Amino acid sequence: MGKILGITGSILALLVGGILVFKFVLPNFHFGNGTGSGTVPQNSISASEPSKSISSEENKISEIRIEENDIYFDNDLMENVDDLKQKITDIGTNHEYTFVYDNAIKSTYDEVNGVLVELENALGITINRK
Repeated sequence: MGKILGITGSILALLVGGILVFKFVLPNFHFGNGTGSGTVPQNSISASEPSKSISSEENKISEIRIEENDIYFDNDLMENVDDLKQKITDIGTNHEYTFVYDNAIKSTYDEVNGVLVELENALGITINRK
């Protein structure tokens, strides 16, 4: 019985000691090249390679969706097909487009699909149909 209490006491002492080390000792050590302040020192930024800024508009996939007679572009309701055509023309070729038409009325689908085929040929854009 005394041996079990001795082992349990030793394990408990090690756990408390480990917690104290993690809480008070390790936060004062600095690992890596940083200062620990959460900021990057100016001299650590490489000037040999220009940074590449990727805007949120680049490499984006926009969704064109038909819900019955309503036409949406990235969840924005379009007034008509001409509004959709102008929106795609303004964004241009740096985009991919996904065309979703599960719940479309056929005449609306035909009208939107005709415009999309026209824009695919004229602008060389990619439209994924689902």
